[in-house]
Amino acid sequence: MPENMSRSMEGDRAANGAQAAMFLLPDTLRFFTEDQIARGKETLESLTAAVQGAYAMNLEALNTCSEKLREAGQQDMDEALDCWRAMLAAKSPSEAIEVWTSRAPRRLETLTNRASEFWVLCNKLVANQTKPIFKGAMPGQTSQDQ
Repeated sequence: MPENMSRSMEGDRAANGAQAAMFLLPDTLRFFTEDQIARGKETLESLTAAVQGAYAMNLEALNTCSEKLREAGQQDMDEALDCWRAMLAAKSPSEAIEVWTSRAPRRLETLTNRASEFWVLCNKLVANQTKPIFKGAMPGQTSQDQ
């Protein structure tokens, strides 16, 4: 038999032996791997549920933010139109200045309050964003541990 062929046959026997060794794992190792696979699947399922929960909660919070922004824009537009109407109805420049100066402090107060409301809402959104994911990743943790 040629030398190349004998080497090829020896290599085939070694490969078959390695495959046979792979299938003859000890029971302890097989149980360990099955347990790790089951744990991995459970972790993946819990993280998937947590991410879906976070997505739903964030979508709701973003809808709330967009609704508040829409309302704020509508109020700003109404206030601006009212101000211009009053200024156009003024009979003299001094009346127009009086209309402007009487509305300016109210607008400043309104905008300041609205900005603080949006700041609180955005902070709440960011703070609540990771809670469901953290709970899903660490289901055994209590709220004091966080």
